[in-house]
Amino acid sequence: MINIKGFTVFILLFVSGSSYAQYDGIDGRTESPSSQPQSKKNRNANTDTLIDDYETRPSITDNISLYKGLEFMTNGNQNLLYLLFDPQVAANFNDRLLLGGGVHLGLNDFSGTAGVFGFSRLMINQIFFQAEYRKINILNAETGSRDWVSSPVIMVGYCYGAEMSTWTSIGFSTNGTYSRNMPFGAFVFKFGIQF
Repeated sequence: MINIKGFTVFILLFVSGSSYAQYDGIDGRTESPSSQPQSKKNRNANTDTLIDDYETRPSITDNISLYKGLEFMTNGNQNLLYLLFDPQVAANFNDRLLLGGGVHLGLNDFSGTAGVFGFSRLMINQIFFQAEYRKINILNAETGSRDWVSSPVIMVGYCYGAEMSTWTSIGFSTNGTYSRNMPFGAFVFKFGIQF
């Protein structure tokens, strides 16, 4: 006896090579291949592809540039020597906001000072506002021993040149212990140069 199901499958497989069918596309759309590039051009900007997003919305690393500079300060007094050098590195966001830090190296009345600091700087045209936090090791004038002292410092400054090549800033420190061990007390002024 012949198996009807097996015979039907055999016939369907045998004639499938000579059968003809029509493809209606996905969801019944029958678009010709020549119209596909036109539909890609009309895609909106909210697509999630790397190439389209890069052209309309660059990544955050394209908006950040590296900033390197040096700030220095001296008192110019014959009775007391004070020199300060602060090399610093920062990330510059859209030429408006700088976030960075650096190393403090100083000479205060023939005793060395060293430490670290972090800062943020907001640029408005050629004027900037800077908030920084310093932690330095100094020879404490009150106790006669070396101590770590930290203080927030608030500053305002002015930039010379279009690329912020040089600047001058003035401000004050808010910690009394830090201020008592500095030659100008709470008053801080600096000159800076970018390289």
